Amino acid sequence: MKSEIEIIDDFIADQNIRKNSARQYTWNLKRWYRWLRTNGIDYTSFKRKDIVAYIRQMQDGTYSTLTIASYVQSIKLLVRWLVDNNQMKYDVAAAIRVNKEYDTWRKSALSPDQVKSLLAAMPNRSVVDKRNRAIVYLMITTGLRVVEVSRLTIADLNHTEHMGYYILALRKGRSTKKPVPISEQCFELIQDYLTRRPINYTNHHPLFTSHSHGTLTNQSLSTNAISRMVKGYLNHIGCTGSMYTAHSLRHTAAALTLSIEGANDSDLQRFMSHTNYQTSQLYIEQQKQSELFRKRFTDKLAERLPVSI
Repeated sequence: MKSEIEIIDDFIADQNIRKNSARQYTWNLKRWYRWLRTNGIDYTSFKRKDIVAYIRQMQDGTYSTLTIASYVQSIKLLVRWLVDNNQMKYDVAAAIRVNKEYDTWRKSALSPDQVKSLLAAMPNRSVVDKRNRAIVYLMITTGLRVVEVSRLTIADLNHTEHMGYYILALRKGRSTKKPVPISEQCFELIQDYLTRRPINYTNHHPLFTSHSHGTLTNQSLSTNAISRMVKGYLNHIGCTGSMYTAHSLRHTAAALTLSIEGANDSDLQRFMSHTNYQTSQLYIEQQKQSELFRKRFTDKLAERLPVSI
């Protein structure tokens, strides 16, 4: 009989997923098997009621709906794989659903004053300070997701006479990188960070790297590290609670886009790189119920949010 770790390793090896996704699935499934062990449940023969009990325990705790949905999705994929590989007779997770839409789309956007407070609260001395400022400004002015920022390489940062300043980003659900316009100010913030990095990097190295213990690792800054960094600064300016996360910066970008005179729903869909128009509608509906009536296209926002370099 294979161990829990061996099962997880075999499952991950069969999945056509990126490294970050593989790490997340591994983390989620190790937690699931740990919960089974703690509750005296055989990891080879757990039942639907066990998954339901697991979900209810998380719901009674401090876990967000989105986090719970992530854990459950990993379990559902694992069970489906176990059934397909004759390691489990029935798909006991098939009918289980967690509605993550409510939590996902109610992340709070920042007000203009909060955006200015956030940028003002971020120091600008060390190489890590400059990296963090560049990341936050990039996310606010482009709507890039955390994972999309983590994937960027130095070669993705570009400037041409024809296209102006832009980055090549692999957006969610896409198979190829697409240009995302950025302001000159955003470009200069990123360049300011790069000039402080040691020169032992090439265009294929990550654009934003870990600087653990003050050294350059040339390892991409993880999604968790970016999320923790943003959350820390949000807490610092009083934007606390589960409604404020790194994803709030994406909502802020959407709110700014919708506030530009003449912007419409199609503009938002293109700007946010939504493959599904209904996803854009969720942002639009949230904006209609909000006091935030601001807008953003790259250069207009740069004019409103001057930052020193």
